Amino acid sequence: MAKVTRYRNYRVVVVPRTPVSYGLPDNHRGWIERCDEIAASIRRHIDNVGTPLVACDTADVCSFCGEPWDAGEYAGPVCCVAADEEHEREQARCKRHIDEIENHGKD
Repeated sequence: MAKVTRYRNYRVVVVPRTPVSYGLPDNHRGWIERCDEIAASIRRHIDNVGTPLVACDTADVCSFCGEPWDAGEYAGPVCCVAADEEHEREQARCKRHIDEIENHGKD
């Protein structure tokens, strides 16, 4: 049996210029506002097209160092010491909370 490639989900991808060139902030909100403006223009000016869809890619990153998020084998961050220390503090808080629930009413 030979591999066959089927084509589907056809679309036109429009890549906007940076929002800063339109006086918008260069952050998630600015990019979404600019993309929404483009989608509205497409709806107004182009006939016989489906609904313009605004979408973006996501990337999970460490809030401390900005490196790609990698939880490692023990389900904790492995990118930097600050993230690892925060993970350990969070684990300790969770353990205390579980202990409080398990010991509630045993006094």
